[in-house]
Amino acid sequence: PNFDNMCIICNNRVIGIFSDLFQKILMEKLSGGYIFEEIMIENVVVWFDRDNNKYLKHPLCKIVLKNNKMV
Repeated sequence: PNFDNMCIICNNRVIGIFSDLFQKILMEKLSGGYIFEEIMIENVVVWFDRDNNKYLKHPLCKIVLKNNKMV
């Protein structure tokens, strides 16, 4: 599938898609010289989707950036 926004991929599966606002903030940081240092799943939230009558898992990721100009 094609996504308009940046995604987090783990084991060749899309596990997260950034919102427009978060992607804008992230792109500003990346264009300002920051690089990804670490991305990890810290928690997984489970909620019930009434429309599809099933439980869904949503990973909550921690993203750490490092200023590449200071390396």
